[in-house]
Amino acid sequence: MKLVLNSHRVRLEENELLSMLQAFPYKDWDWNWMSYSLSLTLGILLAFPYKEWCWGEGGISRNPALTVDILLAFPGKKWDWGAISSNPSLTLAMLLAFPGKNWDWSGMSLNPSL
Repeated sequence: MKLVLNSHRVRLEENELLSMLQAFPYKDWDWNWMSYSLSLTLGILLAFPYKEWCWGEGGISRNPALTVDILLAFPGKKWDWGAISSNPSLTLAMLLAFPGKNWDWSGMSLNPSL
């Protein structure tokens, strides 16, 4: 298993986290903390859709691993569009895919990724 250090957080390479979760599905994982893991992927969310993910503030909405594919796969979740607005992973594709959402245009103006 290869670990990558990034801003005091550890990111597992590619599918290592998915492999760990699949190998130990009944362990007491903290899904709230897992929601902000740098290793979070669409594949993990699809493999464990009924877990207690934190979709809003402080969770996946603020996770730098957030992608437009994750948003499109889970449109009915309680996303925090203000948090996504300041998320460094924000892309034009996200804005175009969800034009009617409650974006925080002020916060977005400070987003270094734009």
